[in-house]
Amino acid sequence: MTPAQVQTMIAHISALLADRLGAKGHSLSQRLDSRSRALPRRIRQAVRVLATAEGVAASPKMVRHLDLDAVQAAYDTSAHYLEHLNAGRRFWGRARDAITSTVFGVVLMAAALGALALWLN
Repeated sequence: MTPAQVQTMIAHISALLADRLGAKGHSLSQRLDSRSRALPRRIRQAVRVLATAEGVAASPKMVRHLDLDAVQAAYDTSAHYLEHLNAGRRFWGRARDAITSTVFGVVLMAAALGALALWLN
């Protein structure tokens, strides 16, 4: 596993924490600190492994000292949990947005037709 792959995994988990849980911060460790209580212990520990790997992965020579199997397992565990988090809420949010935009379009079309009918009379 290359340092770029480790950085990609860390960036993906960091983005999921920000998107799914609203975590604040620029690094994975800051985002984990801001929302660690919202995560189950097993997931929190997996993200903590990735957060420690984040600091080590900045140096290409130090990446060789990482336990890459542990990093991959931690990534798989945390990604699986975070990707499926709030799936129902996101589905209904998108459905609500689609319905809202459709209703808005129908109302706008009715207003335009009403204005056209008044203008023609």
